[in-house]
Amino acid sequence: MADTIVLYSYEKGYRLLNEQEKEVLELRYHKDLSQQQTADVMLFSLSHIKQVNASLIDKMIKQLLS
Repeated sequence: MADTIVLYSYEKGYRLLNEQEKEVLELRYHKDLSQQQTADVMLFSLSHIKQVNASLIDKMIKQLLS
């Protein structure tokens, strides 16, 4: 039951992400790239990837807690 709730919350949170955040999520957590590797793949600075990563984590956590 708890797994179902977490999965549902993850899916709801995922829908809140913009395309850039979804790509960072995919590269960082599904393909297990570092932040620097993610920045290199996406052609962004490391600081930008850190900001996007923080934003997507914030959105996902808020959805899990709601």
